[in-house]
Parts: sequence; structure tokens; C-alpha cells
Amino acid sequence: MNRDQYEARVRNLEAYARLHPRLYLWRVGLLAAVGYLYLGLVLVLLGLGTIPIVVMVVWHPNYLTIKLAVVLLPITLGLSWIILRALWVRLDPPQGLAIHPPDAPALFAELGKLSCRLDAPRFHQVLLNGEFNASVVQIPRLGPLGWHKNYLSLGLPLLEGLAPAEFQAVLAHELAHLSRNHSRFSGWIYRVRQAWNRVFESLAAKAQSGAGLLVKFFQWYAPYFNAYSFVLARANEYEADRCACSLTSPQALAQSLIRTQIHSRQLSEAFWPAVYRQVRFQAAPPERVFHQLAENLGQPPPPEHAVRWLGQALAVDTNNSDTHPCLRDRLRAIGCEVAGAAAETARQAVPPQLEETAARHYFGSSLEALRARLEQDWATSLREEWKARHEEAATLRQQLEELEAKAAAAPLDGAEQWTHAQLVLNVLGEEAALPLLHNLMAASPGHAGAHFLAGRILVERDDEAGVACLEKAMDLEPEAVAEGCNLLYGFFQRAGRQDRLKALTERYDRHTAIMEAARQERASVTHKDHQLPHGLPPEAVQALCGQLRGYPEVEAAWLARKEVQHLPDSPYFLLLIKPRHHWYSFRSSSADQALVNKLVAELNLPGPTLVYIGNQNLTALGKKTRRVAGSAIYPGRPPEPVV
Repeated sequence: MNRDQYEARVRNLEAYARLHPRLYLWRVGLLAAVGYLYLGLVLVLLGLGTIPIVVMVVWHPNYLTIKLAVVLLPITLGLSWIILRALWVRLDPPQGLAIHPPDAPALFAELGKLSCRLDAPRFHQVLLNGEFNASVVQIPRLGPLGWHKNYLSLGLPLLEGLAPAEFQAVLAHELAHLSRNHSRFSGWIYRVRQAWNRVFESLAAKAQSGAGLLVKFFQWYAPYFNAYSFVLARANEYEADRCACSLTSPQALAQSLIRTQIHSRQLSEAFWPAVYRQVRFQAAPPERVFHQLAENLGQPPPPEHAVRWLGQALAVDTNNSDTHPCLRDRLRAIGCEVAGAAAETARQAVPPQLEETAARHYFGSSLEALRARLEQDWATSLREEWKARHEEAATLRQQLEELEAKAAAAPLDGAEQWTHAQLVLNVLGEEAALPLLHNLMAASPGHAGAHFLAGRILVERDDEAGVACLEKAMDLEPEAVAEGCNLLYGFFQRAGRQDRLKALTERYDRHTAIMEAARQERASVTHKDHQLPHGLPPEAVQALCGQLRGYPEVEAAWLARKEVQHLPDSPYFLLLIKPRHHWYSFRSSSADQALVNKLVAELNLPGPTLVYIGNQNLTALGKKTRRVAGSAIYPGRPPEPVV
């Protein structure tokens, strides 16, 4: 099922669910049961196949039965283990600072009141974290048998940015996900989706023999089931909003949604980047970061920023990559529609400055202590990474000083200019790097990296000039297409230019298909594949030979490349190694593998390369590599005669 087919199916299912809600739920349940029945049937067949093999080996042990057992038992037992392990889905509990009623009596009183009114189960643990979010998580203690432990995760920044009534609406929305029978059903559906995904990932990762029927089933089943369950998840979001409105008010929920959009951009684009830029100058994470965050949210952003951020959020359409509807549709569904995304409309919808925050209201005198504990946990978890990044920043600053000293004496070449631009970006920031990137693009129009970096910086600032830069980078470098499409998609979505999104999605899908085909083409090499001369310039071959001289255990090496149909400009090399050993000594396969692993880890290879030793099942492949003209690169003698 391709993307267009998936989109069409979701639209049809949404219409069907509106007309026949109960029948739709029955269909989802039956479809989930089909997956379980199929896996159960496979397990039964595997069991029926395993028992006769074991019986034959026990009662009639001979060469044939033992060989049959050696071949078939790993297949049947391996598949059975994959299925059983995947069905027992284990979810990691959310992380955070556990808070209790004495820490926040007002919060727990509010939770108790909302839980009673919504008939929601109690929370076994309430956690406070540093995210701008709130969520409810159910963790089954007994896997598919249930017995759930309920967690409520609250982000302190969210409470710092909302009024008490607005946070109450958010809380009611989250509790509503647990309040109705359909929510328990939805939780089960969610866990079923995880089970299927885990089965498929296990099969793909282990390439289990005999798994063809399972793979084909899930290739059909997974997108079909995802479409059905996606519609259910989307409907639950709307229903949770309606529950929140009935317990608080549509205005409170609307204000929370709008304020959340503005503050999340305020933190992600201004506050947190400023915090992490301090790694350049100090060796430890800053102190009192959540106190600073509270002060930052207490000062509303400049009106032009708030209007721009809200206008961009209102311009986004609901899509089928996220179960949450867009802001505009959520506001419309609760009767608080904001007409359009024009600047004047957005300006009128921007909420007023807070008089009291939900954090102060619900935590009271405990707020300062909770902030301090979160700050300590945040700094502790980040300390080692921060120290490493600080040391890296010092190294980059020294490299920049050395390169600028060199530039003062003589002009830098193209490679040095690119290094200079990257160093300036990492040490001094985007404003200082942009002129250098523009100069490099003018001097080297084919420099994909410069176009991409400049384009990323500009589109993240919502500057139209970045579009051409990213388009150019994607034309020059296939590896840039995926991230380039994502950046452009976000830019056009924020700009309300929905007409550009479909073409980007199609380009991303085409690129993904090509990259997957190229990956599969390079995933295996046999003696039946056609090999070509390596095509590297003499200086690249000499550099590789210079590296090989540092390994006395390597006697000779041959280099060729596999002929590929997908991305032919990105060659896949084959490096055949002949280990050095005496004719009278024994060399184990483990020693050969250790040498290959060492070379792969330490050599600066010319690109994606299969490094191998041509013995055992790779003997024929090795003979073919040695036959390729010019493949004998080390120690530089003519190709050996092949018998």
C-alpha cells in the first residue's frame, strides 16, 4: 500500500466511522484478532512440525533424522521464539521526578475531582519532568494479560506557561483518554500495533529462514491495520477535547491550545538554544535553568513573534502523519474557531499575559524545591555530555584560530573555506557563518554542503531564500534529499502553502524507494555479480596502500567495485585481503574475522566497502575480484594468475 492508497483508505474509514461508529469499532477489533489468529495458527503449525522431528530423532536416531533436525529445528524454534517474544510487549515506564500529595495537595485534589467525574482509573504514579508536555501512559505489568500501571507525566514548563484553568483543561483531556470503555479498547489496539511492529522488526533484523509467509502477511496486514487504528486514535483526540470542554470550558481549552503553540516555539527557538550555546564557554551545565525558564515564560515574547508563530500554527492542515488534528480543526471542533491565519486574526487570538501560573497555583510553597530538584536531575543527566561538548567546542575554537591565522597569510582553497565555514557555524553561530556560506556557494556552485547548510539556516528562519539553496543541494547530493524534503515540508507548512506539500511528499517517497533499492542491492555480494575496475584516482589508491602498510598481517590486497543499477554514482567497493601467514601454520576463521573487523574500524576507506578474505564460501568471489583489471593495488604487483 503506497502513501496515496493509505491516505485514501484513511479518508474512507473516517467517513465510515462517522456513519457507523459501532460497526467501525467491531471491524477494528476483528482486524486485530485476525493478526492474533494468524500468529496462533503459525505457532500451532510450527509446533506440529517440531514434534515429529523430535520424535524421529529420539526413536530413530540416524544420519538422516539428525541432519533433518539440525536443519529444521533452528527454523521452527527461532520463528516460535520471535513470535512469543514479540507478543509479550514490554514498555519502558516514563521517567521523571515522582511527586506525592504532600508536594502538591491542590494538584492531587484536582486529579481526584476530575477522575471521579470522568470515571477514570487512579494514577499509580505522578511524574514531573522538564518537557513542555503532559501525557498519560499505561504500562501492562503482565504483557498481553494486562494489569496496567497508570502514569501521569507533567512537564513543569507546561505548568509555568499556562493559567490554572488552562492547565485544568489539559489535565481533563489527558484523563479523558482513560475514562471511557473505548479508551481501554484503544490501549489494547495500541499494544497490538506494537506487537506487530516488533514481530516485523525481529524478522527483518534476523533474516530468519522460513519467515517468508510471516513477512508477506505483515507487509499486507501492517498498513491495513495501521489505517484502521489511526482513525480510532484521531477520533479519541476529538472526544478527549469534548470531555475537557464539558469539565472546564471551551474557552479554557482553546486558550491552552493557543498558548501552548506560542510558548513551545518560544522555548524551542529562543530559550533552549541560548542555554545550550553556553556549552562553548562553560564546562558544566548552567544552574537554575528552570528558574530562568519560568522567568522567560513570564515575559511574553515580542508581539510580532507571537503573531507569526500563531499564524503559522493556524496555517497547518491536519495530515495523516500525526493522530492529533491541527490547531485550526481542534478549535473548530470545540466551537472556538479562529477564522484564517492572517496577521490581524492571529493578533486578536493571542492570549493575554498570565496573572497566575498553574505551577504556582498547584505547587504553592513546594514549587521552589521542585524546580531545584529538577534542575539537579537535569544537570546530573547532562554533565558528561556537556563536558564532552565543551571540550569539543574548545578544540573547534583552536582550529578556527589556526585556520584564520593561515587565511591572514594566504587565501584558503575550496576545502579550507568549507572547513572555515563549518567552524564558524559551530563556534560563532549562524549569523557569522551565513556570509561565508554565500561566498562559498558563489565560488563553488556545485558545493552541495554549502547550499544545504545555508538553506537549512534560512528556512528555519522562515526565509524564502533558503528554498532555492535546499533544492540545489538536493539536486547535487542524493543523501541530502530526505532531510531537505523534511525541512522544506516544515517551511511550506508553516507558511500555509499547502500546494507545495504533495510534490515534496512524492519526492521523498521516490527517494526513499531508490535508497531502499540501493541498500538492498548493496546488502549482499556474490560471485555472480559483475565487478568493475575500482575507478579511483592514483592518489586515492596510494593513500589506501599507505594505510595498509601499517598492518604487517596483510600480505596483499585487491580493490574492485560491484556494478550497481541504483545510484551508480555512489560506488560500492570490494576490498579483498590476503592475510600474511606461514604455509605450515594454521589460521582460524575467527582470526580472519578479527582482521576484517579491525580493518573496517580503522581504515579510511574510499566509500561503502565490503572488506573480506577470499576463503571458504567467499573463495569464488575472491577469484572474481582478482580477475578485475587493475584490482591488485597492494603491494602493487601484477594480478596473480587464477587457476
